[in-house]
Amino acid sequence: MASSVAEANREYFNQFASTYDSKELAMLPLAADAAAMITKEYGFDPSSTVLLDFACGTGLMTIQLAPYCKQVVGADISEKMIEIYNSKAQASEQLKDKMKARQITLDELAKEDTRFDVAVCAFAYHHFEDIDGITKQLLALIKPGTGKVFVVDIVHSEGTVNWHADHSHKHAIPHAGGFADDKIKRVFEAAGLENVTFAKAGQYHAMGTDLETFVVKGDRPAE
Repeated sequence: MASSVAEANREYFNQFASTYDSKELAMLPLAADAAAMITKEYGFDPSSTVLLDFACGTGLMTIQLAPYCKQVVGADISEKMIEIYNSKAQASEQLKDKMKARQITLDELAKEDTRFDVAVCAFAYHHFEDIDGITKQLLALIKPGTGKVFVVDIVHSEGTVNWHADHSHKHAIPHAGGFADDKIKRVFEAAGLENVTFAKAGQYHAMGTDLETFVVKGDRPAE
């Protein structure tokens, strides 16, 4: 059963899915800069790399990374966001065979015994109640010895404390102010990821707030 936080997020994003891309336009520079950092950190191969875009939304990060992949699997709790993601894929000759999203949880994905080369979660971690558990699940879904997990989110600061304060679902954002570097690195290390790095991706004014983004990366150790 989904937690009350997860269900509140599903209801919110279903409600605003049809207008989400108007907000997404403001987020495009943030996603593009973060994707550029990710492609430098991982040796993507368009003939073989299979990527999981967890909490994929309408495809903001997938569209940035799909050209470097053989396949991208999007996973999201909101069926309405997935409908838009998949409609974008079908509208693109270059991407329609590369990207597809499903309404599926990490627990359900784990039962399919699929292992990804890369797992990415962009601008969604602050919505998750149990980031420790989510990180462990992402680690389990990537290939031992070569798989990497990337999380893109907001650097915590005085200016971001009230970020999302006007959201109707603010009760469903456990980490609305973003994350300090030491906190998110500890989460990755506690999950069992190795060679954890944290890098700031850029400074922006988005959604009425001055904010800074980060990319944190961890490697799954060999078994």
